[in-house]
This record gives sequence, structure tokens and C-alpha cells, in this order.
Amino acid sequence: RAQSVNNLKQLGLALHNYESTWSTFPTARAQGIMPDGKPYYRGWMVTILPHLEQPAVLASYNFDHHWSLPPNQTAITTQVGVFTCPSAPAHELFQDIEPD
Repeated sequence: RAQSVNNLKQLGLALHNYESTWSTFPTARAQGIMPDGKPYYRGWMVTILPHLEQPAVLASYNFDHHWSLPPNQTAITTQVGVFTCPSAPAHELFQDIEPD
């Protein structure tokens, strides 16, 4: 329980630091266009990585591609502790999710 509470505090702090930097909270989902003309989406979690001191994960994320495509596999399969419930079984952490 203590680890879960700490994770939530860290997420809250990162969100507020993001807001202090950009004068807004991150959007739930951002959309762009990939080089092949198809849309891509990314969620709020990647936008707060700098505020969670996760530069390596952020550096491995390719903003020109949908979050679930191969160029982002390193980033999305890297466990960032604050995004993980410490009591969740490991097999529930990742699921195969297809892009929209």
C-alpha cells in the first residue's frame, strides 16, 4: 500500500510540474500524422516522462509513430515504476493492443 501511495504522489507531482512548465495539464490523448499519412496517437504518460526523471525512456520514444508500433516498442515495454501497481501480477502489465 505504501508503494502505491508513493507512486500516486510521484504522478501528481509530475503532473503539477508539467503544468508549471506549460501552464496546462497534458491532454489525455494527442494526435498527429505519421510520415505515411496515417494518424498516430500518444497519451499523457509520455508527456510527463521528463518530470518523472525518465530521460532514457523519453529518448527511446518516436513521436512520429503511433505509440504501439515497432519504433516505440523499447519505450512502451520499459517498466516505469510509478505507472505500475506493485500488487499487479506481471502477466497483467502489458496486453497486445492494436492501433486505432
